[in-house]
Amino acid sequence: MTGARVRVARRCAAAAIACLAPAGIVHGQGDFQLYVENDTLVPSALSSDEYYSQGLRLVVPREAWFAARASGSLRDWLGNHSLIPAESITYDARGSLVVGHTILTPSVITSFDVDPRDRPYAGYLYAGIRADVVPRLRHRDTWRFDVAHSVEADVGFVGQPSMAKHAQRGFHVLREHRIPKGWDHQLGTEPSLNLVYTWNGLWGKHFFDVSPALGLALGTLQTYPTAGATVRVGWNMTGFPVSLGSWTAAADEKRKDWEFGLFAGADGRYFLRNGYFDGNLIGGGPSVDRTRGVYDLRYGGFLRILDWRLTYTLVRRSREFAPTPPYAKAHHNFGSVSLGRERAGADTGPPGDQAFLRRDWTLGLGLGYGLARLLPEGPVGQRTTHGPAGRFGVEKGLTDHLLLGAMVVGVVREGGPPDETGTHRDTFLLTKAVTVGYRPFGRPQVGSLGALHLRVGIGRGVGKEELTVNGVPDLGEADTGLGLLGAVEYAFRLGRDLSLGVEATWSHLRIDKALVDRARFLATSLTVQWRP
Repeated sequence: MTGARVRVARRCAAAAIACLAPAGIVHGQGDFQLYVENDTLVPSALSSDEYYSQGLRLVVPREAWFAARASGSLRDWLGNHSLIPAESITYDARGSLVVGHTILTPSVITSFDVDPRDRPYAGYLYAGIRADVVPRLRHRDTWRFDVAHSVEADVGFVGQPSMAKHAQRGFHVLREHRIPKGWDHQLGTEPSLNLVYTWNGLWGKHFFDVSPALGLALGTLQTYPTAGATVRVGWNMTGFPVSLGSWTAAADEKRKDWEFGLFAGADGRYFLRNGYFDGNLIGGGPSVDRTRGVYDLRYGGFLRILDWRLTYTLVRRSREFAPTPPYAKAHHNFGSVSLGRERAGADTGPPGDQAFLRRDWTLGLGLGYGLARLLPEGPVGQRTTHGPAGRFGVEKGLTDHLLLGAMVVGVVREGGPPDETGTHRDTFLLTKAVTVGYRPFGRPQVGSLGALHLRVGIGRGVGKEELTVNGVPDLGEADTGLGLLGAVEYAFRLGRDLSLGVEATWSHLRIDKALVDRARFLATSLTVQWRP
């Protein structure tokens, strides 16, 4: 056989072997991938606020951690079992830490009663490790045929430890609408273990490619095989479609400073077990008859500028259980937003080396409980009530000690059970303020015991009453006025970009309207801070 024929045979064999592997792209030195999925991230005509209500997933590389050993082991196994000579193929390997949270609800969330024909309330909080390996030929022509293997092991909890009840209620405080009432009927507490293997291929050029995918999930929560494909068209495209849940940057790819494009895809799953519908593995619990075959149709677009990639996906999911209540929809729509940092080159250095406008930004989200009281005191105002609380804020460090930012914080005064007419009443109290912050001990550092943050703010106070009649909410009117706040937060650095803390915020509202004259509330929350 001639040398040319040998080279062709080796390339064909490499492509065939690559087709036997999973999707979890790990090229390059990506800093993180953040996925946020919600049924409100779609046009209002398609939004339903039901079923798969919220999904959050963060993938962060941990090269010096156990995940790196897992990815190295997978790389070595693939290399030892490859028919292609070792000098002809390279392996990009990456180990990552995964943290995620899932919230699922029935069609109606504002009723204290649940329909046994509808899907149960369920929450899932998990963490895991992920190993990604991409075998690639050292010499490629213009056309690309890449593959990626990923193995992920997740452990977590279903039920009350998932904190799905508090998370959804806190988010809805910030939305000023529809406080869920039926979480006392959620799936029971149960630990879970899930393993997922995925293979992903990519064939095409830098303006068009096709990515087939195969996978298998085994676990106490869900067990299913899956298959799908994605087609992309665009300019200067690199990596794999981010909608597949994988890394996209490639260390040895010569990429432009920007890229953008559109994509469409579909994938299907055949469920042998789906705990969200089947109920708890031990002890049963709320359940409905699941549909074994479920498919997703995906449409979206992506944009990358330098190291930052933003992707939006609109997902249309088929019916997941049957029979369904007469008011339920045959399909469920939700949106997915992914933000990732994909550094294909060397590290740019610590945050302190960046330009002033780029460094020391903080995004913070907090969820918890609050106490509220309407003033002046009267038969109702004398009774201090408690309910869900939420806060969201952004800050910019001006110096090591001084910060400037904006913050939204609120609580809900929940009324009692519905009266004889089926009417339930919730009162939303929020403050939307510009804040000035102070760090007595300076900018927090990795490895420190923590950081103390003090904040004061002034802005708009909001008082809003929402009536729910027989499970159907009436938005009602919102009164606005002056809002003042003061907050104390203590946060611990979990890494270069992430912190976890606790916060207490006191706020006084002066609105001078019929609904709310004056009000005060204290919101306490568990907070997560991210420094991009």
